Formats: sequence, C-alpha cells, structure tokens
Amino acid sequence: MIGHGGNEIDMARCEATEVARVGIVGSGVIGGGWALHFLARGLDVIAFDPHPDARARMQRMLDSAWPSLEKLGLEPTASPDRLSYADRLEDAVAEVDVVQESTPEVLEDKIEIFRQMDAVARPETLLLSSTSGYR
Repeated sequence: MIGHGGNEIDMARCEATEVARVGIVGSGVIGGGWALHFLARGLDVIAFDPHPDARARMQRMLDSAWPSLEKLGLEPTASPDRLSYADRLEDAVAEVDVVQESTPEVLEDKIEIFRQMDAVARPETLLLSSTSGYR
C-alpha cells in the first residue's frame, strides 16, 4: 500500500497493460528520453516543461531519435504523433495513468512539484521520478 492524495492505493492492482496515457514533467534529456520510450511503446504522451525552448528541443530530439527507434523496433501503435504538450503542469497530470517527473535535481523543487502533482492527479495515477542525486 502507498499513500497518494490522502488515499491508500493497492499497487498490485495496476497492470502495465492498463497504462495508455503518460504525463512527462520536465522534457530535457532525461524526460525527453522517457517520452521517446513511452511513444515507442505505443502510448499517448503529454509533456510539460516551462522552459521557453522545451517544445522545440523535444521536437528536435524526437526527429533525431525516431529513425533509430524504428530500427530497434516499435510497438504497432507507436507514432510520434501521439506526443502532445501541456501549457500547465496540471494539464499534463490530471488525466493520465502514469506521470514521469524528470526535473532538475533540487530536492525542495521536486517536493513542491510532487505536492502540485498529487493535488491534481487521480488517486490511481502512478507518480514516478527520475532522480540520480540532489544539489
């Protein structure tokens, strides 16, 4: 059991086959890599990153990597067209099955982002983090 949104969630009831839509919070190198991974698996991805260049960077990454992903093998439903963007964090989190957070390694900032995500995510949404160390 794990707490989320003030509720206890039985993690055993979430099957990977039930995941259809993924939110990406932070679309730099790590978040962009996660977005590509989920797209290659045929999932819908909605990305949020407040950086002014975020969408252009993500599109360059997608354009550059997609041919390699095709050579490696994609799920039949995989498509770069399954990527969309949110203007607000809430819009990337509210209606997805999984959120992959990949923001800068500043603990206080990550805590605040998780507070915000927890406030709007559905109770059954999995909130994940890419973290390798903190400053």
